[in-house]
Amino acid sequence: MKQIVFILVSFVFLSGQNNESSQLINRIIEKIYQNNFAEAQLIADQLTQTDWGFGQLYQLTIMHVRNQDDETIDQQRIDAFNTAISTYIAQMEHRADSLQTAENLFLLGNAYFLKASEENRLKNYYSAFRLSSSGREYLEKALELDPNWSDIKLSLGLYMYWKSVKAGDMFFISIFFADEREEGLAYIQDAIRNGRISELSGKHQLISVLIQENRTDEALKLANELIARYPHSRPILWALGECQRKTGNWTDALTTYQELLDYYLREENHYNSCQVLHKMALCQSALGNKAEMSALMRQFRKIPISEANFARLEKRLAEMNELSKSIGD
Repeated sequence: MKQIVFILVSFVFLSGQNNESSQLINRIIEKIYQNNFAEAQLIADQLTQTDWGFGQLYQLTIMHVRNQDDETIDQQRIDAFNTAISTYIAQMEHRADSLQTAENLFLLGNAYFLKASEENRLKNYYSAFRLSSSGREYLEKALELDPNWSDIKLSLGLYMYWKSVKAGDMFFISIFFADEREEGLAYIQDAIRNGRISELSGKHQLISVLIQENRTDEALKLANELIARYPHSRPILWALGECQRKTGNWTDALTTYQELLDYYLREENHYNSCQVLHKMALCQSALGNKAEMSALMRQFRKIPISEANFARLEKRLAEMNELSKSIGD
């Protein structure tokens, strides 16, 4: 069954309006892209002491990003995040009701997007859409109050773009939504150019948009730029591998995916190991390397898949089965 995904934002990055907060936020973002969550947490703790709203939201952002990186479906961690984000949203709604500033609305809107991103990760797509729609409303109000705050446009533009893409895939949904891809892309680019802290996260998110727009050479150039700055960043390696695969650089893509696979196997991250092996099998298939494909299939079959992950990997398992049949394996 084709699933409807309304929000594909990997994780939400925010921007403080004062220089001290912006500097700390930039450091948090860099540590996240360097896979250094412990250091990111320490900086977020420091930010919380001087700027509670942003500091608390970055605490939550790190929780969510770690869940994404681990692809954990541990119910205790999920419950801890849901409790914390729901409490934060309630507190920010009270603050926004008392004092409707651009900053309060910005924090509240992005909190909704953050919660939506976690729901999307767990494949609760309707909940993700509903939450992100609320996030959009708050961010649009924030932008009305402060039209020059370009960082507001990153999450807003990503939502507008991907909502339009997914709605456009299905006619019975597309008739209810305007096509905002062009405006969404313009918002993303504005945030990258003019935002205080949106350059790194915005460029990373822009790669997926460029791929969707079939501007794969531009996407590859951007991915290479980012990986040169952050050589072992897992979010960027995923983006780079996809760019290399989409541009037919199969051998380069295999090298990129191998680095990811080595990490996930070492961490016993079975879900992501399966995802990477599927990408590698597609590359070997394109190269016509049946022996290498067969070896990947054997490696894939050895990975223990929990009952919960089996349901999440149903599509990948079917695709790997078809690839296996194509080589008579």
